[in-house]
Amino acid sequence: RAKGDFDARDAALATELVYGTLRRQGTYDAIVAACVDRPLREVDPPVLDVLNMGVHQLLGTRIPTHAAVSASVELARVVLGEGRAKFVNAVLRKV
Repeated sequence: RAKGDFDARDAALATELVYGTLRRQGTYDAIVAACVDRPLREVDPPVLDVLNMGVHQLLGTRIPTHAAVSASVELARVVLGEGRAKFVNAVLRKV
């Protein structure tokens, strides 16, 4: 879709993902920390952002698990690259 080409449902979902992730960031950081093999401070901030949004989709919405993981991995792949996408996939499957 072209930038700004959201229907009302897409816009509502995007808003919920952003605000919901920010609202529970501390909780989601703790969940991610329990699922990674390194201190959270060693996870690149953009990767942590994608992980937290993925955790919000998994635990804070009714989005099906497979769809939440798939969307998060695809976002990571497009924005962060293949290696980081694999990391996101591995972490979210532990949640």
